Amino acid sequence: MLKEELRRAAEQRPTELIELFQCTAVYLHVIEELRKGRVSHLPGADTDPLDLERERRVKEGYYFLAEVMLETLGEEAAAAVIADTRNAINLEKIRNRNGTI
Repeated sequence: MLKEELRRAAEQRPTELIELFQCTAVYLHVIEELRKGRVSHLPGADTDPLDLERERRVKEGYYFLAEVMLETLGEEAAAAVIADTRNAINLEKIRNRNGTI
């Protein structure tokens, strides 16, 4: 989906924007944890250029979706979604008791 199409869709379906942001945030977190070697039940990510490119693109998508949330929901609501997402990730790590998702 092109960025402008996503912006228009977000205005019509903000719930889907939030869901997409949350999924992207979790995926980005897992990629970062793999890079740090903190995900014990999955093989570690190497420094393969494709892995690095994937991480770069996911980060780019994460920040783009955050920007669209700011535009669509306003600063206060977007900040709440971002904080809730981060808290949910951290709570899941606590539930697993070993600090990983």
